[in-house]
Amino acid sequence: QEEVSNTDYSEYTVLKLKEVCKEMELPVSGRKHELIERITVAEGENMRSTRQSERSNYSATSVKGKLEKYLVDLVKYYIVESRGYASSRDLGRFLATNSGSSASANSALSELKEN
Repeated sequence: QEEVSNTDYSEYTVLKLKEVCKEMELPVSGRKHELIERITVAEGENMRSTRQSERSNYSATSVKGKLEKYLVDLVKYYIVESRGYASSRDLGRFLATNSGSSASANSALSELKEN
């Protein structure tokens, strides 16, 4: 399911279209319909490459990477909830009371120590 830009470039002036082309590092010469086509084609290519990049990043994430993300998110949560103050002792206690990322892990702290 391909996403389509909601921007109606036909209402843009040629000058505005050229500004958009310049921002997208596209050639700025040509008639209005050529500029619109150039912009929409570039947007489509950008969406496809972004989607492919997201897919490859997701598939490249290993179990260890997921664990790391889980622990980092847990620590960030603690820091926010403690209003920016987090001693290592308090953080260790917090991790010890929180479950690990998998059913087999006793706590987030034991998982951190094991890995």
